[in-house]
Amino acid sequence: MVERSRRHSLVRNVSGGGSGSFYGYIGELRNAFDPNSGLLKSWRQLLLCCLLYEAFLLPFVVTFAAKNGLPSSTAAFRAFYAIEFLFCADFYVKLNTGFYEAGDIHRDKRKARAKYIKSVGFFLDVLAVLPLSLILPATNTATFPQGIGWPGWLEFHKFLRLWRVPGYLSNLDDVYAKYFRALKWLKVLIVTAFVAHVIACGRFAFGCRDPSTHISDTWLPLESEPLGTQYVQALFWSVGLLTGAFEGALPRYNSEFAFTLAVMLLGFILFIYACSTLFMLSKSESNQTMLAQARINQLRHLLTFHRVPETLQTEAVEYLKRHYTDAESNDREVVKLLCPSITKDIQVELLRGMVGRIPLFRGCNQQFIVALTSLLEMTSVPAHVTLFEAGDKGDYMYVVNSGVLHILVNGVKVRELRQGSFFGEVSVFSKRPRSAAVVTTSYCTLYRLSRFHTERVLEGYPDYAVQIAETIDEMLNERETGKSSHGGGEEYMLTTLYHLSSKSPLKKKRASLRDRANKARSSLVRSKSTRALSSTRHSEYDGGNISMNEKRAINFTPAPIVLPPKVIAKKPSSKLVRSQSAYAHRVSNGMNWWPPRAPSLKSSTAAHPDSMQGFYDNLSRRRGSQQLAEDALSRVFCRLLMRRVIDHTSRWRKYWLIILQGHLAANCYIISLLLSFPILDCPIINRGAQAGYVLMDILLGIDIYLNFHLTYTTNRKKVTDPPLIAKHYLRGSFVPDLLCCIPYRLLVPLSDSTVLLTHPALLRLPVLLRVWHIKGHLKEWENSFRLSRKGWFLVAGMAYLLLLHLVACVYFSLTYVGGFGSEDSSDNSWLPTSELEVRLCVDHSDGMYYYSSGHSNTSYTPAEAHAVAGIQYTRALYFGATMLTTLGKTVEPSSTLQYSVALILMLCGFLSMAVMVDTMQKRITASAFEHKEFLVTRTRVQRFIKSRTVPPGVHQRVKSFLDFWWSCHRGAVASDLLNDLPETIKRPILRSMCQPALRTLSLLADVRPSLDALEQVFIDNVRFILYGQGEIIYRQGDYASGLFFLIEGELIIIVDGGAPRTIVKGGFIGTAALNLSETSVSYAERVTAASGCI
Repeated sequence: MVERSRRHSLVRNVSGGGSGSFYGYIGELRNAFDPNSGLLKSWRQLLLCCLLYEAFLLPFVVTFAAKNGLPSSTAAFRAFYAIEFLFCADFYVKLNTGFYEAGDIHRDKRKARAKYIKSVGFFLDVLAVLPLSLILPATNTATFPQGIGWPGWLEFHKFLRLWRVPGYLSNLDDVYAKYFRALKWLKVLIVTAFVAHVIACGRFAFGCRDPSTHISDTWLPLESEPLGTQYVQALFWSVGLLTGAFEGALPRYNSEFAFTLAVMLLGFILFIYACSTLFMLSKSESNQTMLAQARINQLRHLLTFHRVPETLQTEAVEYLKRHYTDAESNDREVVKLLCPSITKDIQVELLRGMVGRIPLFRGCNQQFIVALTSLLEMTSVPAHVTLFEAGDKGDYMYVVNSGVLHILVNGVKVRELRQGSFFGEVSVFSKRPRSAAVVTTSYCTLYRLSRFHTERVLEGYPDYAVQIAETIDEMLNERETGKSSHGGGEEYMLTTLYHLSSKSPLKKKRASLRDRANKARSSLVRSKSTRALSSTRHSEYDGGNISMNEKRAINFTPAPIVLPPKVIAKKPSSKLVRSQSAYAHRVSNGMNWWPPRAPSLKSSTAAHPDSMQGFYDNLSRRRGSQQLAEDALSRVFCRLLMRRVIDHTSRWRKYWLIILQGHLAANCYIISLLLSFPILDCPIINRGAQAGYVLMDILLGIDIYLNFHLTYTTNRKKVTDPPLIAKHYLRGSFVPDLLCCIPYRLLVPLSDSTVLLTHPALLRLPVLLRVWHIKGHLKEWENSFRLSRKGWFLVAGMAYLLLLHLVACVYFSLTYVGGFGSEDSSDNSWLPTSELEVRLCVDHSDGMYYYSSGHSNTSYTPAEAHAVAGIQYTRALYFGATMLTTLGKTVEPSSTLQYSVALILMLCGFLSMAVMVDTMQKRITASAFEHKEFLVTRTRVQRFIKSRTVPPGVHQRVKSFLDFWWSCHRGAVASDLLNDLPETIKRPILRSMCQPALRTLSLLADVRPSLDALEQVFIDNVRFILYGQGEIIYRQGDYASGLFFLIEGELIIIVDGGAPRTIVKGGFIGTAALNLSETSVSYAERVTAASGCI
């Protein structure tokens, strides 16, 4: 009995786990900590932060702190000892934590303790935890006399813990895998900061120079500076030398030369590390994108070469873009890497709730739902494709993963399907023909379940097979009854749907055991038809995803409920707003937002050619009539807006986006320039700038008006309804755009503030709020347009120049805080000297502006002041270029603020250079990826030819064939490239490519009755073969392996040594292969390619 109860408990715990994994069974037999627990991951992150703190503190302690005599009672040193207690506690954690070995988890404490104690890491941890700075002074106080500070050299053995770093970094990668790119950037910044910090401490360890002596080592820092300034100076020197932005003084001794050389080599290594990290990130993120773009380029070139119509080219290219760039494409590639059991579990977790909402499966248990869900297959369908027609055989049921589809009855749209909807299940389970057509209106990804798989599943669940069959029969009988009721069922259903959609959903409470028992007993008395009717009627609002046949089956006969003449409009509940059902969508979108006239309720009762269409129209208009409010604002918008919309993928939108980016760049340039160089910001003198402001504000107003007509895409469906577009823009970026467009210069008088008198450009700062549009504009450009390689070079160059300008403005703005440099040290002054100081002053008596010198009583004319401003700007621009490009001569700063700003600019220049290199190589590689791959293939072929003893003529033939392959098909295999397309696109393309051969087939005798079938067989079995010039297609006497049609090029045929004759496009050869009566058939002619042939 004991053994039996133990076995039952094990089974219950394993099956009851939420994840369904095997870890529950292991955890019952093992008592060590789970190495994957969230608490342990947080503990490792805390220890990593502690390790970084100690790594940064120890070099600082033995150099700067020791030099300045900081006592060991400082808060930083107390934190150091507090951290050691955490590492002591980590011994207990490691001794009780499981481990992985060969991919298997072990959670036995004895094994975990034995593994850790026997490892080298345990020995290093024991050595590192010893507090030598506390032990040695207690045993030998003469070694460290009082007053010299904390003996940090005795704690350098803490660096033995570096063996933990790989494990901690692996833990970070596991926890923050979603933020992979940001984590890599953080690692680069921490490594750069740590190396710069250690180098700064190392340079300070060489000592300081005394400024009072004439003969001193200028390579050393000054001794008289405070601790903060000394550290910033040393850090500036290290970062400047690492990035190459600052050269520093020339060393004088061998040790100084060796240290400086090591720092320069470390800077080179750091730059390589940063670039390689960026290359790795771009490779991991854009490798699939580059491969997709390469295949799209190959397909576009292949279709153009074969003169496929432009409409077919656009459709095929658009499908491949969606197929490769959507999120589902990445999901497909990731799922392929996993084992089948994990793939099925993921699919079940994502889709079982959706499948469980299908009314046919309402009474089925979870095992049945999981069995069906695991058999779903993902498929993608392009836009404007008919999945099936009315009367077709129902082989599949579908679940919509993304995209929009329409259900058509007699050519009339009766329902719209979106993500989460399903259809076709009744035809699959009842084996009846389709009762409606389904057409895609956008690129869609669907999950489908075949009839074969459903039959296999139902064989294992015979009770559910009977239940589903009975439910379908009752639904179909009720539909026939509804048809014979002449609209009574429609009115009742319309009224019920109205009340259900207007009523707030009630929160369901868990029933007691007694209530559930009573409910079960009462349900046994109810008839099957009543139960099926209740289930069908209620299923319309449980997720809102019912099939069309089920909706049509709800036309039952009870008497309609009469609505009151006036119904108070209620705010739709949150459930209705979030619903993905066709009813909620039709209700919310059926009314116009600001139409000039509201549809009358009387007109909604007009007869419709299809009862389902009339039902939906009535439902939509009844809901719309209760929520529509014709106010003055609606009528104003109706009159102001245009009737036409602007396509966001049109060519004019492309040009407008370029204008908007130029407008934003101009604002950034002008505003930053005027705020940084105040002598240029004179509203009376700069009449041209004021006129430019007016023009740019008018441009913003035009953009706001056009945005009310700009189409957008939601759920892969382009919205072109003007009211919906205007409503979308009002709820989106209208308010920020309006704040940018307000003329603050006219609303705020300059005379109210002295600051505004001298800096009127401050009123233009709200215009820069449009920076937040950049991300959306770039995304819109990537989705709708394509920029060439020259275009990317131009954009990158303009962006880099704008960055230089902003750095120059930041540099000169420091004169507001630190003032100008002295004229005596003009060659060594980091900031501009006082001779360039010119002020814009205001005469309060008459309000006139004038220019005066900041260091003398000299006044300037506007022309002279602008000349000085030109010198100021060019000097600042030179400084910015020096910081960002690490070229040119740099002057060392003289204050802590200057050092800090210089450090930030040098690091920005270092990283911007790496980003620029990465961006350029990524854009160039992406635009020529297929060329690179073809060159790789060409090199492999040529290397193979050279490694074999082949005649020299073969080398030339191989070269000729590869050149022809690249020129016609861009190095792609046509059949593999076209196999990525669905049959609805692939067949018309193949028919267009093989048009010469199809014309020849149509000329055959007595082929007209079966021409369509013959062409279909030809298209399904065609294979493209390329031959270079001079290649032999086949010789006389060769085995007749197939029939050849010439698509491109020219052939020469010689029969029995006779005169040669040529075959042009559309001709055919190899008719001996059609002789099926003989077992061995050979060709009777010799065929050679007169040019490159397909």
